[in-house]
Formats: sequence, structure tokens, C-alpha cells
Amino acid sequence: MSFKQPSHPSVETRLLGQLDHAGTIMTNAGAAAVAEMIKAARGLSRRLDQGGGAACQWRGRNLILPDTLRSAMTTTDTLKPNVDKRLRAGAIAFVLAALMTVPSVFSVQPPSDPAHNREFALGANTASFRLATALEIYSLTPVILGMFALYAIIARTRSRRSAIAGLVLIVVGAGCLLPGTGYAAFVVPAAGILISQGHDQDVLLLLDQVFAEPGWLPVFLGGFVYFIGLFVMSVAVWRSGTLSRWTAGLLAVATLVGLPTFLDVVALARVGGVLWIAAYIALAVGIWRNARVPDA
Repeated sequence: MSFKQPSHPSVETRLLGQLDHAGTIMTNAGAAAVAEMIKAARGLSRRLDQGGGAACQWRGRNLILPDTLRSAMTTTDTLKPNVDKRLRAGAIAFVLAALMTVPSVFSVQPPSDPAHNREFALGANTASFRLATALEIYSLTPVILGMFALYAIIARTRSRRSAIAGLVLIVVGAGCLLPGTGYAAFVVPAAGILISQGHDQDVLLLLDQVFAEPGWLPVFLGGFVYFIGLFVMSVAVWRSGTLSRWTAGLLAVATLVGLPTFLDVVALARVGGVLWIAAYIALAVGIWRNARVPDA
């Protein structure tokens, strides 16, 4: 089978003619660039002759390329990086937890042991205590969500076992701790209102009886388990090498300061709040940077 040759010049002839004409009017400084353009034109012409030259057309002085070739030439070589949005959501959860911890740095910090029920109730009857306590309780939700994202990153490393152990301890501890947080958030502030109205004796007797209930045992055990889980997770972060070691150090120090605060060491409450904010922000930055998914 034979094909009739087109009457107009070939693609290579037209391209080379135009580029040669352009080269004659350019200075010597542009000669190298013209040479590269000619070389590219020859390569393009060769490809067109082999697989698609018949589909090319000239319209006046313009060369019309096939749609497939034009789309291939306009496709950018720079692709957007693959990002795991679930990990990014975990980083945002830690940022939210940090913001929810801020009021605790500036709020009233009354003693909470049973021997100081009156001081606890009167201190809890303030706007700053109500806001800080409520936000600290609700911040457990984004903290746990962030810990799942943190585990997903560490699970790729040699610290997978310690990370899963820390995650389980955190979730179990928080689940046991949560029922007791309602006492500080709702009961004690209400008791403070009644005490300020002169109902001291009955209200204090009620608070003493509440503290005597055996249901507090799993609450306090849950608090210990929660902090142990955080410390185990900080060790996993340190050993994994995925996040910076100062992030692991911040989480460990915040945990070690947070445990005495949980045990009513009021002097460390504000320091602990600052450390928690710093640890959450560091974790958020580390998770955000590790959210990129390796190319297959």
C-alpha cells in the first residue's frame, strides 16, 4: 500500500527553516540557545515521523499537533506530594488540644483533696475554673485522636510494640478517668454556690461522703494508667526516630509533671499546663511533617 506525499513541506523542513531564519538575526550570545532549539525540533520531528506525523497539520505559520501529543507536552513533571489527610487531621487534633489547655495556665488552682473540700468548692465557683476544667476534660478527645495518628507513624518503625502498648494504656486510662471528671466540672462548682450561700455543713458532709465512695478507685487507677501510657508513648517516639527527640522529651517531662498535678500538687499546675501546650504543639508539627505517603 502506498501513500500520497503531502504537497506542503515536511514538518522537519518547516521547523528547521523557521529556526534557522531566527538564528541569523540573533546575536552570538543566543546561538547556543538556538542550537538547543534546533536539536529539540529535530527530535520532535523524528518522533512525529515515526508515530504521528500524518496527524500534524499546518495552518498558516502555525503547527497543529494531535491532542494526545499536546496533552503529553503540557503535563507538568512536578506532581503534588501524596499526603495522608488522616495524619494531618491528627496533627490538627493536637493543635486543638493545645488551645483547649491554654485557660488552665491562667485559671484558679484550688486544692482538690478531701481535707480541703471547702477551699476546693469555693475556688471551683469561678468562671476561670469552670472554663479551664471543662476544656481540659473535653481536650481528652482530640488528644486520643492525635495519639492514633502518632501511633500510625511510629508503627512503621522498630518502636511499634511500645507504641501500641502506650496507645492502649492511654485509651483505657482515659476511659476509666472520664467518669470522675464530672465531679470537678459540675458537682464541686455547684457545691461552691451553696457554701457561699451559707449551707456549709450539709454540703461539706455530702462532699465527704462522695469521696468515700468506692467508685473512685477505678478513676484514680485510670489516671495512673493514662500517665503511664503517655510516658510509654514518649519512649516510643524517642526510639522511633521519626519525630524529633526534643518532642519525645517534652512529652515525657509533661507527663512526669502532670502526674503530681493529678495527685493535687497545686504548685506544678501552671507549669504542667505550659508543658502540655508545648508537647501538643511539638507532636502536631512532627505528625504534620510525617504525613507524606511514600511513592509506590
